[in-house]
Amino acid sequence: MTEYKQVDPELELKIALEEGDLRFVGVMGVGLMVPGVEGYKQKYRPKYGVKIIPLTSDAIEGETHLEFQRVAKDYAERYNRLLLKEIDKTADRSSKAK
Repeated sequence: MTEYKQVDPELELKIALEEGDLRFVGVMGVGLMVPGVEGYKQKYRPKYGVKIIPLTSDAIEGETHLEFQRVAKDYAERYNRLLLKEIDKTADRSSKAK
């Protein structure tokens, strides 16, 4: 469960972009949360989608799981903010090309 502490969101995003994967990263709580992305459901879900970090939940099973939930949320927020920057860059390039 501690693997997300060691994962570099910049590197993971670079790999995802090379594979054409523009999905945001979500975590489960009481419902789906997409940290760092305001208005995800209305603005981004239809076009980009989401990949959910496994084992995230609102049913916390002890201190280790609680820590994992926090680390997963932090990772998702960093990843998503980086992805938003990439999406904004792409949108800027598209609007300038028109």
